[in-house]
Amino acid sequence: MNDQLLREFGAEVKAVITTLSEQFGVATEHFYPIFVQQQMYEGLGQLLLTGSIFLNTIVLLLTGVKLRNVVIDQTLPMFSIIFWVLSGFLFIAGCVSMESFPEAFTKIMNPEYHAVQSIMEMVHNK
Repeated sequence: MNDQLLREFGAEVKAVITTLSEQFGVATEHFYPIFVQQQMYEGLGQLLLTGSIFLNTIVLLLTGVKLRNVVIDQTLPMFSIIFWVLSGFLFIAGCVSMESFPEAFTKIMNPEYHAVQSIMEMVHNK
């Protein structure tokens, strides 16, 4: 019984890999290394996006603290309110974006795991 299920699952995995390799335009035997590279690049992109959002948030908040003491409160009180509301929104967005940091880091460090996991999800959703 288990051998039959394993063969059926193997056939489904082969079908998914064949379909994906046709979509990528590569031979089936070259699909897995390319898919692993894709997982690594995806993790790098997530990491750069998360880092840039978080860094922009920190820079904006630090700039706001400096400007508040110098100009904003004395000359443009409405601008100060708008600035702090936008800064708070960006800070929340930065904190939420940090949720994807661990997954992005593991995609860079262990792309094979995420490649196999993605293939299994595709087979399971099929």
